[in-house]
Amino acid sequence: MSNYTKLTIIFDPPFYRGIFESNYGKNYTVAMINLGTSDPKIQDIYSFILKHWDEIKFSKEVISDRKFKKINVKKMQKKARQEKKKTHKFNGTKAQVLLSQQYKNNKKEKKLW
Repeated sequence: MSNYTKLTIIFDPPFYRGIFESNYGKNYTVAMINLGTSDPKIQDIYSFILKHWDEIKFSKEVISDRKFKKINVKKMQKKARQEKKKTHKFNGTKAQVLLSQQYKNNKKEKKLW
């Protein structure tokens, strides 16, 4: 039997989110927290976990027969790099996109004069 709790931090534009996965025996639960818009620091995450662990709401327990295999750190890093390349860049909010288009149009008009 394996017992573990894992935290995965993802960037879901414009927020950073933390996904907790807990596996105790055959019971599997998940929780998600919002870490804000700025890049979270390890110290901030650690203090958040220490102060607010009781407030994190995990999902209902699901019985899982899945066995988790340890993955080599280098393979995880390689996979993370590949996923990072696949993800699209954040283009901005609707207002930012419209402002950038307006800026480009004004630039083109000035070149014509």
